[in-house]
Amino acid sequence: MTDDTTNIATEEPVVHENLISRRVWYYVFGEWSCLGLDCENKWGHKRTKIKLSKYKDRVDANDLNDTERVGQKCRKCSSNNSKLVKYSPLPEEDIKPPIHEHLIWKHDDKEEWYRVFGTWDCDNENCKPGWSSAHTYILLSKYRDEIPAANLQRDDHYWGQDCKSESCSTFRGTLKDYRPLRRGLLGNKPQHQGTFCHKCRSSFSCV
Repeated sequence: MTDDTTNIATEEPVVHENLISRRVWYYVFGEWSCLGLDCENKWGHKRTKIKLSKYKDRVDANDLNDTERVGQKCRKCSSNNSKLVKYSPLPEEDIKPPIHEHLIWKHDDKEEWYRVFGTWDCDNENCKPGWSSAHTYILLSKYRDEIPAANLQRDDHYWGQDCKSESCSTFRGTLKDYRPLRRGLLGNKPQHQGTFCHKCRSSFSCV
């Protein structure tokens, strides 16, 4: 006789591709507690990162070491001495990719495009290691439906870019992967090179 409750507990949890970061991390809802002196602050965080392998194995938060979770600074006293008390899968409404109006670009009031962070590969097989661009534009409908980059058609579903290497700038690039833009550090953003961007060269400047 099989215990259904036991089977459910041992089944691997559902993994959403868009919640995987750098192939090894996974976003969850984390419940945190500050261990700083005279501080008992507690908070929740919708973008807590733990090792994907540990999430799949349902490892308890108390059994995660410092290399298996990304620590957080206390919101009250700024102490880095914090503890992940508990974590759980993100609710459905927090799994869908975010859409911000200021990142939507309309072409002739017909097609709507969305700006994302994209990683690219050169069509020249001998050219490595590729490049990244925070001015990658894909169809908003494809972004909303979370269509993988491998299933997107260049020029139809995303604006193309040419290789930025001086040795093979005549080759085009293929979008390898993309993710929502995240707020980066000021002064740490490389300048967009419009000469390699098909959108810019079509008189639709990105910057």
